[in-house]
Amino acid sequence: MKEVFPIPKPLSALKEVLSHSGKRLALLEGPAGCNRSCSYCAVPKRWDAEKASTLDQTRSQIDWLHKQGFRILQYVGGEPLTPFFRTKEGLSFQEHTLEVVRHASKEKGMIVNVTTNGDYVDRNILKKLKEAGVDTLTFSLHSDSEAGIKKIINGARMAAEAKIPPIVSIVFTADRTDAIPEIAERCAENGIIFATTIVQEYGGGFSATAA
Repeated sequence: MKEVFPIPKPLSALKEVLSHSGKRLALLEGPAGCNRSCSYCAVPKRWDAEKASTLDQTRSQIDWLHKQGFRILQYVGGEPLTPFFRTKEGLSFQEHTLEVVRHASKEKGMIVNVTTNGDYVDRNILKKLKEAGVDTLTFSLHSDSEAGIKKIINGARMAAEAKIPPIVSIVFTADRTDAIPEIAERCAENGIIFATTIVQEYGGGFSATAA
């Protein structure tokens, strides 16, 4: 995959992002339920549908962020693309996410990234995300097994085919140290951006265990 993706938003939006205002990237957490239970992640344990923001409240949060000068939105969850978990309004997480992306991208002109574990990524949801206006899709790799790596790379390649630039990200843990360079190389061979991150809970230590 050698295609270079065009910048999806007008040049004026890019100029705002590159300004010296210091307000560029905002991370917004949506519904926190997840189909996985990674040892380094406490997000699913916090999920409480009754306390979570409604869709209208989330739209208002995006409006506030835009008013403050933020022009890039990174939307995370739990697993924001699952069609099975539901909010207190009865929307699936997937439906909720599509509306969030649509509002941030189409109505506010923001550059939007969604982070997913890739378990529910298929051509149908990729088409919907593209139509909603998503700009990039981050695949969080939770299993460094051969099957797990193949699945995430296949999902990222599907995203690229749908004209959504993919990023594969893996949490840096002690027992993944030796695997990370190989995963990065395999992503590069497939034209996929690779990133590694650490996790730190409030007041806690950095990630040290595997998923």
